[in-house]
Amino acid sequence: MCKTDPSASPAHRGISLLVVERDTPGFKRGEKLNKVCLHSQDTAELFFEDAKVPVDNLLGEEGRGFYYLMEQLQQERLIVAIATEVSARRVVELTKDYVKEIRNLR
Repeated sequence: MCKTDPSASPAHRGISLLVVERDTPGFKRGEKLNKVCLHSQDTAELFFEDAKVPVDNLLGEEGRGFYYLMEQLQQERLIVAIATEVSARRVVELTKDYVKEIRNLR
């Protein structure tokens, strides 16, 4: 996601989606970051220093990037909410088991 038309009004109409290939000159991936959770999903800083991306790497229509992202936002929020609720239930189960175990040791 990047600004392809800085003069667009409103500003969100100047955002487009681009595919940046790993070997693009000027593109570097930083070290993998340590996170508290979601370890299976890599998270790293991405650096774009004068990276030149071919026009063919435009994903969808120019200026529609914000709209493409917003189309899936509600679904993504729902998925995150469900995963959080399931995780919270599991933590409560583990906590109850742990407390019962501690009681039996006394």
